[in-house]
Amino acid sequence: MIGLARASASNRSAEAELVHGERDVGATAVMGLVAKSACSAYDCEFVALAKSMGYPPVTEDARTVRTFPETAVTIDELLAGQ
Repeated sequence: MIGLARASASNRSAEAELVHGERDVGATAVMGLVAKSACSAYDCEFVALAKSMGYPPVTEDARTVRTFPETAVTIDELLAGQ
């Protein structure tokens, strides 16, 4: 679990990386996650992007958090880690 300060720093870093354009995750990474889960391709793209950038995806989608507990966190979990 990470705290708000770390999450904010990660967010600033991610924003700085994306300032000059979009980031390509690659269909293979996304489809690999789709094949192993019941999550949508959109949710898996979000998780794959976060993993590729080294950041935890913060989501309120319960299925995504249950499916990817080693990666995804809720805002409540994030705030509890302060």
